[in-house]
Amino acid sequence: MHGGSSQSAAQTAEAIRLAASAIDIGQAEPVTVSIGYVICDNPKIDNYEKWIDCADEAVYEAKHQGRNRAVCWNDMNHTAKGDHSK
Repeated sequence: MHGGSSQSAAQTAEAIRLAASAIDIGQAEPVTVSIGYVICDNPKIDNYEKWIDCADEAVYEAKHQGRNRAVCWNDMNHTAKGDHSK
């Protein structure tokens, strides 16, 4: 989502997550979605490869936190080896 605010990105991610959880696929377990997203206000994230790497980091963090959630890369503690904020 390019050009949006952090609030609109969070709302969009949550709307996607909720819409997916409402899908009935005929299984006992509900559909869950883990979403990782990035707000591109960091000048060090200067190309799409870095942007995608950061979003990938965030989706793995969402899964690590228990799945079925949305995580913003910008809100994470960037001490891991994949830190692009430095």
